[in-house]
Amino acid sequence: MIAASLSLKLVWIDDRDGEPVRTMTRLTAFADDQPVWPIWGDAEGTLEIYCDDLLSYLTEFWQPLMLRQTYPIPVAIERPSQLRPEAERLWGDLPEDQAEEQEDAVAAFEDAHNLARCFGGQFDLPPLWIFRHGPNFIVQASDRMIRVRFWPTMEALIAVGNSIATRLANIQGNKWARLIERWHDRDSGEPDRLLAWATGQSRDAAASLLGTGILTSGASVKAIANDDDELRIAARMSGALPVHEIERLLGYAAAVDARATPELDALAREAVAVLTPDVRERLPFEQGVEVARWLREKLGLGLFLRAEPLQLLLSHRVFVKFEKLGLPNLDALAIWGRRHGPGVLMNLDSRRLALTSRIDAARSGAARITVAHELCHLLLDRDQALGVVDMVNSRMALATEQRARAFAAAFMLPGDAAVQVWEMSGAERTRDGIKAVLQRLSRRFGITTSVAAWKLEHGLRGQEPDVVSELDQISPQRRSFA
Repeated sequence: MIAASLSLKLVWIDDRDGEPVRTMTRLTAFADDQPVWPIWGDAEGTLEIYCDDLLSYLTEFWQPLMLRQTYPIPVAIERPSQLRPEAERLWGDLPEDQAEEQEDAVAAFEDAHNLARCFGGQFDLPPLWIFRHGPNFIVQASDRMIRVRFWPTMEALIAVGNSIATRLANIQGNKWARLIERWHDRDSGEPDRLLAWATGQSRDAAASLLGTGILTSGASVKAIANDDDELRIAARMSGALPVHEIERLLGYAAAVDARATPELDALAREAVAVLTPDVRERLPFEQGVEVARWLREKLGLGLFLRAEPLQLLLSHRVFVKFEKLGLPNLDALAIWGRRHGPGVLMNLDSRRLALTSRIDAARSGAARITVAHELCHLLLDRDQALGVVDMVNSRMALATEQRARAFAAAFMLPGDAAVQVWEMSGAERTRDGIKAVLQRLSRRFGITTSVAAWKLEHGLRGQEPDVVSELDQISPQRRSFA
């Protein structure tokens, strides 16, 4: 579900059993006009709360709510509710002290991003997760996930906080004076702390990055809430790298000058239009395949014609460079925004390209797939001013990466083409026969064996269980493209 904003509706309770009541209210959360919490679809399903609990929550967690876009531990999940189950699965393999540290971090994340935890004494409340993702919030309620726009939701939450603050200020005495003062000062913060929230880095790392001058911050949430600084976003995507490696990474990105790419901009607008509301409701990999199919048709690529993503980027004036970047886990870095790019830096020190000569690197299947992956980001994700760092444990949103991986594979090798090559080959359903077909697909379309294997399986759609069983042995990593 996609909505303009999340709003919290308060209905004040003025008396209870004939006695005046000033701090109690009934609360319902709406996504536009749809009631979503505490009971999905039931506008009468309100929750009675003490309003100062809600104001305390909004005050204490305002900065992480508005700025944080990363999970506290490296996990690949689609929604906030998956954090603890995935973390608990990992903790069994960690030393006890490390597991305890992560458990504390997960609990702190839950306190900040699950609004239901702020109402003391009320148990078994359904969770209401609020977690920022670029220009949107991910809101999860009743196991449903909603995307709401960031700024309208921020303003709606401010209105609720101001309403509560006004109500409390009109009560005799000064019991809530300190809370009201803190609420009105919620936006202020030290630049390194705000940068730490916005990048998902430690406060020490944020201070170091500020000290080098490569990143900037501000003294308020609103000063950096636009999320339109491509280097700041790249720092967020870089995960838990040592700070000196983040500095090096950002230095490479900062060296990419801004350039006008009107033809790419036009192509991107058309690509985004392919993602109609109905298409956006599909799984991420289905979205990627749909856009890849459209682009191949637009470029006049028949089913068996070889795609050339590098030439496509260069012809649209995108800066592309193959360079030794000194980071083995980094495949590529794409950058775009107001001050830098669009550009793609391909890392010749990547484990996938390190054994390839500089002359042959651009022609290798791994590089071609990676360039196609970055092409997807440049077409579909530019509205987020998203600095992309494709590397191990990158903090790219799982759905965004799934879509880009699926696009890259389908753009380079349509599933129907893989099946037809398979059928025309007349190969035996043996491991050697399947390997021969995969080799033919890899050579013909200029892709890796794992992509060829995945697209063959995807094209067959379960029709050849014996072939799929052999693919499990030949290329067990192929489903990373799903």
